[in-house]
Amino acid sequence: MTLTQVVIVALLIAMLGSLFSALWFMFRDHGEGTRTVKALTWRISIWIVLFLFLIGGIYTGLITPSNSLQRAGQDGASSIDSGSSSR
Repeated sequence: MTLTQVVIVALLIAMLGSLFSALWFMFRDHGEGTRTVKALTWRISIWIVLFLFLIGGIYTGLITPSNSLQRAGQDGASSIDSGSSSR
């Protein structure tokens, strides 16, 4: 696993942790207090950092798209073409 993948996974885990802590605070505080809002603010901040990291990684070439969707579309189109000729 590369450092880029580790950073992305760590940010996703941090985001989920913040989301579940907000849920926990919401049930514990019964809608009173600011802990839920602070946890959700952390979640949004982590999302912004992750988004900027992904955009920056793609822009600098650190992260490269794999073209898997294009390959899947080509494979699907070829199977449709071969299926239509047998009719």
